[in-house]
Amino acid sequence: MKGVSPRRCAGVIALGLGVALLVGPSPLARPTVPQSAQLSFHDTSWSDSQHGWRAGARGVLATENGGRSWHRIGTFEVMGLVRASRLSGVVTETCQGIGSVLCPTYWTRENGRYWYQASPRLINGVYRGSGQFLFWLDRRALYQVSPWPPRGRPPRRCRRVRECGPPAFDGGARGVAVARIAAGQFTELATIPGGALAVVRPDDPSRAVQVLIRRTGRNSTSTLPVVPGVQLCEALSDPVVDWPKIVIFGCVGLLNRAATWVSEDGGATWQVYRR
Repeated sequence: MKGVSPRRCAGVIALGLGVALLVGPSPLARPTVPQSAQLSFHDTSWSDSQHGWRAGARGVLATENGGRSWHRIGTFEVMGLVRASRLSGVVTETCQGIGSVLCPTYWTRENGRYWYQASPRLINGVYRGSGQFLFWLDRRALYQVSPWPPRGRPPRRCRRVRECGPPAFDGGARGVAVARIAAGQFTELATIPGGALAVVRPDDPSRAVQVLIRRTGRNSTSTLPVVPGVQLCEALSDPVVDWPKIVIFGCVGLLNRAATWVSEDGGATWQVYRR
């Protein structure tokens, strides 16, 4: 699952992490949920086959029965959301106005009964989560929110309002940098069992793309074979993950897909398929 918490936004958002396009609503139908449900500026996020959120015209909706029925858990209009578990998740409000504006991010540990505004110390980038994990990216670092969900007792001002903030309340948690890179930049993020993976775009297009894998508290790096003339796709380029299978797309130009990297063993080996 994926969302975004830019502090400053404008329509289509680059953030130096590639370009993600806003996708319109989809019907309220019973879902087909992959093992590692993900989100990239889409309108729906699933923690499992029964528990999902969606961004509706009248706020955030939730289902506890695989999409057969939905109920409202938030009144704000959102541009990104992640349901990490049955009770926890994150949403980012749609940016208002043109140019540089704030886009508040809220988290919950009660499936929307209460929402708390997050500070940049907690979440400040493209985020994804699953179960007990919530990760987010900036250009050179991967952060893990610890603990997730936050456990602190809310202040008195938050105990009788459904949506609390500003000021922010982080519940005693913070984003901890668990991986840094000296060259290139992180572009895409996906959850995997026990952690997350992040794609690293090289500064030099002729160099290899890498995938940083954080699993069970340890980091490893996998290097994709170089395909001359092919780079990571700039848009709609989220990796497809059905662990241990990983699929990453390469393009010539912005959207012209030219190659696909596929690993069936969690990044240990890669096959390249040309188009």
